[in-house]
Amino acid sequence: MKVSVFIEEKNEGMEVYVEEGATALDLLKKLNINPVTTVISKNGKIALEETILKDKDQVEIFSVISGG
Repeated sequence: MKVSVFIEEKNEGMEVYVEEGATALDLLKKLNINPVTTVISKNGKIALEETILKDKDQVEIFSVISGG
């Protein structure tokens, strides 16, 4: 199945093929993105790592920056 992905840090959009039943964490692993440093949005709502993706979902990946 195919999901649309926008990676905020790279200002890049792409179509990514994932297996049926793939989770948001599976997508991050496929894209080689560290899940600890990101927030995921699926169809405009915050998603957890265990959120299951569906065909034609719109996923946005945002970098989390912290410091002091």
